[in-house]
Amino acid sequence: MQSQSGRRRRYSVSRHNTLATHLWPGFAGRIECHTSRLLQQTTGTGHFVQHFVPETAVLGRGLRLTQRRCGLSKASTTPFTKDVVLAIGLLYAAAGIILFTQVGPWEAVRYVIINGLIVFAWLWSAERILRNTPIPDIEPIHRPAAELLCALAAIAIVIGIVAINYAGWVAIPSWVFYVVIYGTVFAIFFGLRYPIKELGIIWPSKSGWWALFIAILVNFAATALFQIIPKEESPPISPGDLASQTTGFLSILALFVGLLFRAALPEELLFRITLQPRLARFLPVGWAILIQALLFSAAHLPQQLINYQRPFVLALGYLLTVDNGLIGGYLWHRTRSLPLLVILHLFAYPRFGI
Repeated sequence: MQSQSGRRRRYSVSRHNTLATHLWPGFAGRIECHTSRLLQQTTGTGHFVQHFVPETAVLGRGLRLTQRRCGLSKASTTPFTKDVVLAIGLLYAAAGIILFTQVGPWEAVRYVIINGLIVFAWLWSAERILRNTPIPDIEPIHRPAAELLCALAAIAIVIGIVAINYAGWVAIPSWVFYVVIYGTVFAIFFGLRYPIKELGIIWPSKSGWWALFIAILVNFAATALFQIIPKEESPPISPGDLASQTTGFLSILALFVGLLFRAALPEELLFRITLQPRLARFLPVGWAILIQALLFSAAHLPQQLINYQRPFVLALGYLLTVDNGLIGGYLWHRTRSLPLLVILHLFAYPRFGI
């Protein structure tokens, strides 16, 4: 039997809707459309309302009717709107033109078409695996502008340190690099007293594990394609490439432990966990993912220019394929799990044997 307070609440909502409709024709419809659009833009789906508001079946039907009446598309969990997809396509097209003209057609196939297939195949799969998994709640950003500036400043300092070390201008101790990254992350999260779960220290859901597994599987399938495509026009393999470091079990173990603490943890903490949510405070989520992916690629520019000795235009061509940043950004947006990001970084980001 429905409680008296429940009847009063439903009567109150109905009464306010009726008053709004009589006082301003079309007002209620405008509010419905605006609210539905806001929910869809903020979370990627309107269905999350059912987790928080009573009478879910009625609200679910009402929301779907409102979406159709307001011209909204079917609720989707993807943050990649048409303009973001267009921007990604333009980046890959620019990379393809650069690699085609600077190296050759097969290099463009390897790094643009195959990497593009990696992104498309995994995002398509993850969208379906995670579609029934609600987007995790997040703590509101306490000081959005200040925290975003701190994260961007840390990235700029890190890029400068890496460039100086690669160039050999000044011998900066490696610990300075990690102090900047970990210090920035911890200052923001612990200094402003964020809950520990905001660092992604949570156990992933079953669907999150499946999405991770598919990402690794797709990556290894693409690696097999890399081996089939002719390599004659490819630049020589860099001495820093993973293939030259994996000569035995102990070397592989040491490599992955080093990657965990020197690359996976600091990079995921800085770019995905710290930067991306603060960008999303000012931009739609899809654009936040894309921009952090671009900055993630930009952080590897000194390596391309100095260590690999590539011309700037050619280095730019390799870095415009932002597949790793897009995949990591989407996985963080949907799961908020640091363990998934770290494993993804270790097993899906590298192109083994390349």
